[in-house]
Amino acid sequence: MKIKNSLLRIVTIVLAMLLLVSCGANEVAVTNVKAYNLPEAIRSVKSGVVAENDAIELSWDIEKSCVIIKNKQTGAVWSTIPYEFYQSGEKPNGSYAANGLLSALKVKYTDRKKYIEADLNSNADATYVMASKVKNGIRVTYYFDKVQISIPIIYALEDDGFTCYIDSANIGESDRNRVTKVSLLPMMASAKNDANNYIFVPSGSGSLMYTDEGGRATRFYSEEVYGDDMGNRGTTMITETQTTRLPVFGVKNGNNGLLGIITSGAETAEIEASVGEERYGYSGVYATFNIRGKASLNIKDINGTAATSTIYSEQKAAVTPAVRYVLLSPEKSDYNGMAEYYRSYLVSKGMKENVGVVDAMVTMLGGVEVRRLALGVPYYTLSEVTTLEDAKNILADFSEKTGGKIAVNLKGFGNSGLSNGKYAGGFSVSNKLGGKKALTSLLDWCKEADIDAFYNFETILFNKNYKNYKTSEAAKTPNDVRSKYTEYTIVTRKNEASSAYMVNRYALATSTDDWLDAAEKLGLSGIGFASLTDIAYGDYEKPEYFCKAHMADDVVGILDAVSKKGIKTFGEGGNAYAAAKLDYVFGAPTEDSAFFELDETIPFYQMVFRGSTSLSGEVINTSDNSKTEFLDSVLTGSSLAFIFANDAEIQVLKTEGLSAIGSSIYSGISDDAVEYVKAAQPLYKALGGASIKTYERNGDIAKTTFSNGVTVIANYSDKAVVTELGSVEAKSFTFSSGKAGN
Repeated sequence: MKIKNSLLRIVTIVLAMLLLVSCGANEVAVTNVKAYNLPEAIRSVKSGVVAENDAIELSWDIEKSCVIIKNKQTGAVWSTIPYEFYQSGEKPNGSYAANGLLSALKVKYTDRKKYIEADLNSNADATYVMASKVKNGIRVTYYFDKVQISIPIIYALEDDGFTCYIDSANIGESDRNRVTKVSLLPMMASAKNDANNYIFVPSGSGSLMYTDEGGRATRFYSEEVYGDDMGNRGTTMITETQTTRLPVFGVKNGNNGLLGIITSGAETAEIEASVGEERYGYSGVYATFNIRGKASLNIKDINGTAATSTIYSEQKAAVTPAVRYVLLSPEKSDYNGMAEYYRSYLVSKGMKENVGVVDAMVTMLGGVEVRRLALGVPYYTLSEVTTLEDAKNILADFSEKTGGKIAVNLKGFGNSGLSNGKYAGGFSVSNKLGGKKALTSLLDWCKEADIDAFYNFETILFNKNYKNYKTSEAAKTPNDVRSKYTEYTIVTRKNEASSAYMVNRYALATSTDDWLDAAEKLGLSGIGFASLTDIAYGDYEKPEYFCKAHMADDVVGILDAVSKKGIKTFGEGGNAYAAAKLDYVFGAPTEDSAFFELDETIPFYQMVFRGSTSLSGEVINTSDNSKTEFLDSVLTGSSLAFIFANDAEIQVLKTEGLSAIGSSIYSGISDDAVEYVKAAQPLYKALGGASIKTYERNGDIAKTTFSNGVTVIANYSDKAVVTELGSVEAKSFTFSSGKAGN
């Protein structure tokens, strides 16, 4: 017992010290933590309408602490308590269900004395609720007096719904208890458990969760918007998942639909859903916001027994989270209507329209650093996979054989190739791969051949100091450690064992001049920003960057500045904030994360961005099923994506994460690639810059209708099928010509 008590004291002391370190106690003063303050008198506005316009009415029920929103034109009503249940006057089945159904907030907080995280909900745990009118809405503050935490939220009326804000700057806290997460309106976007209703979540390309109980256990879904915090997620993953690239979610309940758009703090958010809950009788989808960052620590006692502890940042993320809820009309209440609304929302914010796609997007791989021995002494040198002259020859052959429009991204042609060395490869061109003279020759040839060419720079990951990009000043995790990322490989599109530092977020935000200088020095008319458009990460040097906050602002600032100089941009993966700005998005998601709780994949991503950027599907030649990837691309009018290389030595192919380069050697795959492009060309010509109007799938048959009237039907089955457009062969597609002239 004495030994155990000693160990407990040791662990407690270690944790306390780590907490101090994570706070930056020696460097950073606590500036954004506000003390809990319970007013002497709790006053609240009376029940009734608190704000309205021609279309929408916002009401407050003081007895049930419920906010109700009504579409005055259609009569559709939504509320923080599922409205059907609210109207029924019934009591939930048990206290657990009561708390879930009746709560407008769910809160997680850390008890800094016990080193535990605990839960609160507004129905069971809020001692007092105070509501007051504000301009065009209502402010509701929940006081959890027992733990001395208060959470203020604001409902503000919009033309077609309302926006709900978490006033995070005014969250009240005690010295002992600190808020870590807030789940906003968990049952606002809800549906009665019924086979005809569903929830939409943006996992990968998008997915539906049907709300029927159907004998299935309750299904819970949770994924971070823009993916896990890449600088702070560890080096292992149990399951390889898709990234959630869109800050949207929705629900179809009967003839009505509700769409949620995270308009502020999306980087800090997780989209969560609880579906088929028998005790609720309802399913809901909502946004949970990370108020503080966290880090996991592995601690061993003197016996070597491992334990894991979680610590949180002292300060809060400097962001005001907000979700805009849109009441959809009955004819637009399904996922097609949700995609149409979100697309129009982005267009209203400046996203382009009527942008066609190229026939093929090609990423050309340059070199890879490999380990050699000289007299027994190890050193690293660049192994040529594709020289710039090789790239020119491959592109000339591919262009001549397809006769199509092509875009190319030159990746790994800097001094460290595809490996992470100096930041942005020192903004250089490797002499071993041809040097600046060969690059100029290739770019001039591409211009004559009408090929959009991009020179790619690694924008986040690096392992060597260069200018003001230093490993000693890399981004920090919440426990004051410099962030290292498990490296992502373009060939396998998976995370491998090697790692690299992540550039300081302030340095990233102020890097624009370096990109513009590099473009001028190298004569570039196009820049490839791979990881910049694909990865979101936090930096715990400043609260502005906690929990990935303001990543969108940083990226949009860079892309806008580059575009204003007339330089085109090429990205990978394409988080929403980047996709709305890029000229090309390579490798857009075509699947969801394949979790068992997800029922049906939909191409929601393509429904939003097709016609606003030249969009490709996943890479065809490195896919496990190239025919499926081909169909996924043509079905949504997306360019065909390929990765090409000239050759690779055995040592490169044996390098972890690079073996799939063998599936990219042009001489071995060119015939198939050309055949795929020729098959898709007539469709792309007919589509032009049309957007997607509707998508539907029935088993192995999928159908997409575009805004110019073109209809595409794809047959994913192993046998021919007769459709409305005639017979479609196995693993093939057909399309209608659409309107005259297309």
